[in-house]
Amino acid sequence: MKRLRVICFCSFISTLAPAQDTTAVSPEEAIENILNDAADEQDLQQFGEELEYLQQRPINLTAPNYNDLLKLPFVSPLLAEAIVLFTDT
Repeated sequence: MKRLRVICFCSFISTLAPAQDTTAVSPEEAIENILNDAADEQDLQQFGEELEYLQQRPINLTAPNYNDLLKLPFVSPLLAEAIVLFTDT
């Protein structure tokens, strides 16, 4: 029974993960792309403030809060819910 739960959970998580991007981008290019995507100076300042907030108040990954996970730019509501459900078990 436990094995079935693990298989179901792994299947569920695999549907959440996007396909791996095979185009190689250097870290410098990635940073440049992020900066180019920012509409103006205010967006960069807000992004920097959000990163500073997260640095000062790290998220406890052993018992994460749904709302805290949503503060991360790469975590969708569905992924946040899956993480919380996984850590509750």
